[in-house]
Amino acid sequence: MNKYKVKVIHVFNELLDVEAESPEQAQEKAKDLLVSEGYQGAPQYETTIPPENWPVITQEEFDKIVAEHAKQQEPSNIITP
Repeated sequence: MNKYKVKVIHVFNELLDVEAESPEQAQEKAKDLLVSEGYQGAPQYETTIPPENWPVITQEEFDKIVAEHAKQQEPSNIITP
């Protein structure tokens, strides 16, 4: 029996109220709000992407990815197979 990692992809959304002069400026203000200190988000579940689009790798491949990230000058805590 082999061990695998299956990345189940869920999608969330969040509606933010901003005042702006244009759609582009509204996007910028929303980005600024998301990273502002003390911001408390309230994302809502929207959907799970269909299983045929879920990445699958072996435990061995996953461990190699983790080892490579550990060698980087600026380690990342995000691992995406």
